Amino acid sequence: MGPRDFTPAEQIWFKAEYQDRTNDPPTAYFLLGEARRQLLVWREKGARDLDYDYCLGVLAARLSVLARALGDISAADRYLEEAQYYLNAVGVSAGLPVTNYSPETIEQMVRYRDAFLDSKP
Repeated sequence: MGPRDFTPAEQIWFKAEYQDRTNDPPTAYFLLGEARRQLLVWREKGARDLDYDYCLGVLAARLSVLARALGDISAADRYLEEAQYYLNAVGVSAGLPVTNYSPETIEQMVRYRDAFLDSKP
């Protein structure tokens, strides 16, 4: 059996991960916001083809870091809260306690994820 095709949600997720690292910050911010909106629609419709909490948590973390870099502290704080919500949902489902992610922790998490993704062939 050969590899399966990616679902539309997976395609958006993979594309968003790539777009954040390969575009200038304003463009990446816009594109990630569009990906987030689409994933939220599918999640609300009950789609189960993706770990939506994890993906939305990572997208919100990336958006928080970008918003802060672009000087929009209000949006950065809103996305930070969203990242906390989704990432804590993932953690709680794995039996972990709720964590209060700081902006520095979120930024470090994004940097580590980028380093991991950039190390892949």
